[in-house]
Amino acid sequence: MAQIITDNGKRVKGIITEKGEEIKGKAVISNANCIDTLSKLIDSPDLRNYYAGKLGSMQKSVSAFTLYLGLDVPAKEVGMGNSLLSINAGYDHSENYNNSLNGNYKSSNFALVDHSQLDSGLAPLGKSTICVMALDSYANWSGLSPQEYVQKKKEAADAILAQIEKYLPGITKHMEVMEAATPKTMARYATLPEGAVYGLAQIVEQSGINRLSQSTKVKGLFLCGAWTQPGCGVHGCFVSGIDAADMALKQLKK
Repeated sequence: MAQIITDNGKRVKGIITEKGEEIKGKAVISNANCIDTLSKLIDSPDLRNYYAGKLGSMQKSVSAFTLYLGLDVPAKEVGMGNSLLSINAGYDHSENYNNSLNGNYKSSNFALVDHSQLDSGLAPLGKSTICVMALDSYANWSGLSPQEYVQKKKEAADAILAQIEKYLPGITKHMEVMEAATPKTMARYATLPEGAVYGLAQIVEQSGINRLSQSTKVKGLFLCGAWTQPGCGVHGCFVSGIDAADMALKQLKK
């Protein structure tokens, strides 16, 4: 979607695709990040400026450093007995969190998910996939030269793999594939400002009824996803999509 067409910013008239195709409609539900949706895609300059000012004062969430591993054996054979393994670096959660934000990958919390235990079709027979995620900050990756970026990416991956080896001994010997994603990856491929994987930060001032609603100032334009109510996370996004769809249906039936 390249633009949201409105009637002078009052109500939705349709969208224009990236190929220039115009599609008319009385309702639009945007799952894109709210910053792009409200301050870039709406065709009304006044509304774009209004939302740019409002959203500019809101805090974005943390980002993440992620490893995608392909193993030549089922993950259970290297000790991954369950589909989810959450590892805390220490008992002081504030310290663990600060280590993540400061890029101290040797002392960060991280979570492992073996999706192939949940759906065997996600990996070839006799093999498995594991996703490893550690919280991170976009600031840790900005301002790097291409060479520095590649080197830092390798160092971060090595540090996390060394931690995983303590809990799943021998896992690195069974790795056939490994891909690493940084906050810059999240920003580029998921179009998330500063790689904010949870949308707006889930702080008191931006939680519950203080979070963005599915409805907007444009009649017929609705939002869904981690940036909106009820909040971030898979289940929060599911609920936001259902709520946005309900609002759109009610309006279309009027």
